[in-house]
Amino acid sequence: MALALLPAAAGAAPVENAPYQFVLAKLLAAEGSWQEAVDHFESAVGLAPDDPYLHLDYAGFLLQIGRRAKALEQATEALRLAPENPESLAVFARAQLAVADGDPAAVARAREAYEELRRLRPDDLQGLIALGRMYLGGGRTDEAATVFQEALALRPQNSWLLSLLVEAQLRSDQVAAAEQTLESLLRADPSEARARLTLADLQQKRGDMRAAAETLRAAPAEVMEDLDYRRRLGFALYRVGELDASLAVVDTVLRDERGDFGGLYLKSLIHTAEGHHERASALLQQLVAQRPQSLELALLAARVLERQQATEEAVALLGELALRLRGADAEEEAELAEYQALNVLYRAGEWDRLLAALEPKLSQAAAELSLDLVFLHLDALARSDRAGEALERLRSLESPQLSVARRLGKEAELLYVVEQDSAAAERVAQLVELPGTEGRLEAARLLQSRERYAEAIPLLEGLRQGSPDQIQLLFWLGAAYERTARHDRAEEVFQRLLGIDPDFAPALNYLGYMWADLGRNLEDAVALVERAVAMEPDNGAYVDSLGWALFRLGRHEQARVVLERAARLVPGDAVISEHLGDLYLAVGRPAEARLHYERALSLAGDNAGTVSDKLDQLRPKL
Repeated sequence: MALALLPAAAGAAPVENAPYQFVLAKLLAAEGSWQEAVDHFESAVGLAPDDPYLHLDYAGFLLQIGRRAKALEQATEALRLAPENPESLAVFARAQLAVADGDPAAVARAREAYEELRRLRPDDLQGLIALGRMYLGGGRTDEAATVFQEALALRPQNSWLLSLLVEAQLRSDQVAAAEQTLESLLRADPSEARARLTLADLQQKRGDMRAAAETLRAAPAEVMEDLDYRRRLGFALYRVGELDASLAVVDTVLRDERGDFGGLYLKSLIHTAEGHHERASALLQQLVAQRPQSLELALLAARVLERQQATEEAVALLGELALRLRGADAEEEAELAEYQALNVLYRAGEWDRLLAALEPKLSQAAAELSLDLVFLHLDALARSDRAGEALERLRSLESPQLSVARRLGKEAELLYVVEQDSAAAERVAQLVELPGTEGRLEAARLLQSRERYAEAIPLLEGLRQGSPDQIQLLFWLGAAYERTARHDRAEEVFQRLLGIDPDFAPALNYLGYMWADLGRNLEDAVALVERAVAMEPDNGAYVDSLGWALFRLGRHEQARVVLERAARLVPGDAVISEHLGDLYLAVGRPAEARLHYERALSLAGDNAGTVSDKLDQLRPKL
């Protein structure tokens, strides 16, 4: 109807009237008569070639129908006629991008147009978004982040813009800023699961496991419906030591998907960390059956069997795995499985079996021998009262892997085993005199292992001058200072170490335990050891340190739960038993304290004298 009325309204000469042709073109375009619309647009720009708006509208229509080259021609003319017109710049940029596949330089021209548009009209949201995405695609991520921030000032809390800003910040290593943006995004849309997972990943990477767990836990119910999300939450809670909460989450996963592998694996880890060895072992047997070539699963299952004193089963499990891996041409992994089986025998003190298993392996040519296997063999000989034979073998050993320092160091170790301390001390002195640092490092290690800390300190301090940031050296030095009661120096060294590597679990545990023992910085002590436990949840020594720090802080019920867990993980540890005795005495349960003190005494640890005194003091109270 509108088209039918146009001739009457146009007057005598409608064909020569540019506005008429323009309106007709727009109406035809709206009706879908695209070719007729093109014809009338052409008439309009022919009648008024200096009108930038006609060229501008025509270019927009041509872009709509996919005539890119012609669109660019019209957009270029519109920009020539009105170079500072924001609409001209926007359409010109769009047209350049439309032909970019055939003209790589078109991208740069489009970016320049958007940059000019940003200058002329900084509140043009679509222009800012387009420019930011171009910067992002071109690797100019810092500039992309700035542009997206400008766009967000126009549309605060817009989820899509926040997501673009996060991407730009992460790609430009603005990690702290990305975390803040993700937090804003989640305030705007708490159900944005991808943003929540990304934020938790960032928090975890910077070592804040607690923040990561809380981020995941704060998700609304609709996000929690996702099984993958719940698995992630369960693992996050496991890593911060919230084992009961982690188990509750994983049980919901297994309720909805009974045989879920990830859920069963997490549940086995929780039981392992809790010291519930039989439960963990039962689950791990299922998992190993599903993935019979998984070295990681087999090593975990063997560790749990060891804790049950099931040495035979652990060795058999690893031996069978080695056969399967060798059948699958995974020789390196097969050798690792066999080596771990040998270490099971070593830890169990089964020297005859270990020596029998090692002999065939030591028949290889010296160049092919693993020095770890050779040293394992020498240690087994020494501990089965054949130290003399071990020394002879070491002295006759020729291996390209065996440096002078390592040979002297191993010889000193064996001499200490047969109580030839003066001869061992001579080897240590020879190590110190060797050129370079390897000999002094080996000497320091030996002195440390013999608990001769006062002698080790000057060596370690000297080595520190040349390698101030070497983690293992700093750890030995901090431990040596602590064991010689130079606690302030130990604290300084450990803090230096953690400044270099904040996630070095042995130092986190050592410094936290030292502070707890001294009654210093107790809140910080708990925080440090919690981080160590998060990295190794089934490390009984770390769990004991956490329980002790909680006890010293006065959080007795938490301490009890943690110390009892430590006792399950390391049932033969006299110090853990003493700590439990101290705890039960402090909460007014002397009979239970006595049981734990008596157990500690029966284990004949280094703390036997202290425990005996505590028992003497306790008897009148019973």
